[in-house]
Amino acid sequence: EDAAAALIAALSSPNVRTATSAAYALENFVGNADVVVALTKALDRPDLQIAAARGLAGHGVDATGAVDKLVGMLQSAERRAQSAAIFTLTRIGPPAKSALPALAAMLATANNKYERNSIANAIWTIDPEYAQESKIRRQ
Repeated sequence: EDAAAALIAALSSPNVRTATSAAYALENFVGNADVVVALTKALDRPDLQIAAARGLAGHGVDATGAVDKLVGMLQSAERRAQSAAIFTLTRIGPPAKSALPALAAMLATANNKYERNSIANAIWTIDPEYAQESKIRRQ
């Protein structure tokens, strides 16, 4: 509890390295709702967004409240932000169904094999029936 609270406080640090390290470390505090709330809020901070998304990935379905912000990250011009969002949406799984239209649109314009595989895997993990109906090839 004390460690989680200290790391949550570190998310507010103006030192990007400190805040980023805290976000990654918070992935390990599964089952702590305060951690999920803090990481979800950290998605609003551009310099911390990628680390916060990766930190949320370890929380799986408990991070469902972050889905809308993660979908917003899919629109980022930064590939690393998109990748972090896709990874975390995959880890959230079926509760991330609202991300399917954005993921399908990304898949249609993906320009490399890694990107297509990652997006297709996310869609299959979130909703296999949707993936099958949409004729998305399992990668």
